[in-house]
Amino acid sequence: MNSNDKLDHAKWLLERQLQWIAAAEVKIGFVITLDLAMLAALGAIIMDMEKISIEVGLLFLLTTAILFASILSAAESFKPNLSGPEKSLIFFGKIGCEAGDVFLDSYKQQTEADYLNDCLLQVHRNAQIATAKFQSVNLAIRWGVVALPLWFVVIFIAAFNR
Repeated sequence: MNSNDKLDHAKWLLERQLQWIAAAEVKIGFVITLDLAMLAALGAIIMDMEKISIEVGLLFLLTTAILFASILSAAESFKPNLSGPEKSLIFFGKIGCEAGDVFLDSYKQQTEADYLNDCLLQVHRNAQIATAKFQSVNLAIRWGVVALPLWFVVIFIAAFNR
């Protein structure tokens, strides 16, 4: 692979990593929306009950706690991660910390090899970020799956105890 092909491939890999990050964030939005809808339904049906048994109350609290764990797990991935390679002419966090004229000089002086290395370090860093986001999404989905049967039980019991 010649140097132009390597650079094109590195840029493609970087775009791919950024797409993975965006995909994780879409999934997170869905998980949080579903969790909030389940919490709202729980709250509405419990508020509508005239009498709540200790068992139903405990099941309600457990389900609510698990749904909150799901939301917190999902929210963990929304935290911006501003760490990046030590010196980068691609990563906004590093570019933004430099004066404009310093950035211009650095950009003009970089070699093709420097640019390739910068791209590859960005690919690696963004892969780490995507991995962390998907781990948070995975945990949030697992909490939601645990909450789902409990949620159905509370809704079912509450529906027949009005």
